[in-house]
Amino acid sequence: MSRCGGSLWVIQTELEMKLGETDYAEDLKELVDEIKRHTHLLEEAWWNDKN
Repeated sequence: MSRCGGSLWVIQTELEMKLGETDYAEDLKELVDEIKRHTHLLEEAWWNDKN
């Protein structure tokens, strides 16, 4: 999960460098922050579902 958040952060950074600050880049930044805040919950749910 944290790798997914990191990958999205890289995409968001590339978008901002090429397009400037956009609503899309801001939405992506918020999504990355949300994933980082809830990584432990997402991983726990994944492990529970797997077992």
